[in-house]
Amino acid sequence: DILHQRVGLWAKLPTSSNPAEPQAQPLAQTKTDTPEEEISAVHFNQILEDLGPENLVDFSKRFYDDLISTGNAMLDAQVEGKWDVVKLHAHSLKSSTLSFGLSHLSELAATIEKQCKAQTMPDPELLKIWPSRAKVAMAALDERLKRLNIAPFS
Repeated sequence: DILHQRVGLWAKLPTSSNPAEPQAQPLAQTKTDTPEEEISAVHFNQILEDLGPENLVDFSKRFYDDLISTGNAMLDAQVEGKWDVVKLHAHSLKSSTLSFGLSHLSELAATIEKQCKAQTMPDPELLKIWPSRAKVAMAALDERLKRLNIAPFS
């Protein structure tokens, strides 16, 4: 399905310098890069029901801050060669992003975690794209809140 195709493009990084081999297209250049692709309605509706609209905005702000700070912590751990710390953060992000309905971010975190489970340092490019992916995902959340006439958090 489209989700698996998109995640596959996001997670693939060039593995060869051979120009004849197809390379993954960067996210910003894809035609289907829209905020609506980022949020699973089932998960979003559940968290909206659990928190209520009045609490969702405040929770979203704190969640976004956590996405960025944990992403930065993964980068720091990668620089220090601590793949086990990267794995711990990626596992946490995998779960929390999925509970918010941010399937693409969850898949990215899962890819990072999988690389760490192999007891190798994850591809640094995957860690570097985390902040931009988090911003896209949270913009999608913001848009979803606006469509529901809930004050956006941004």
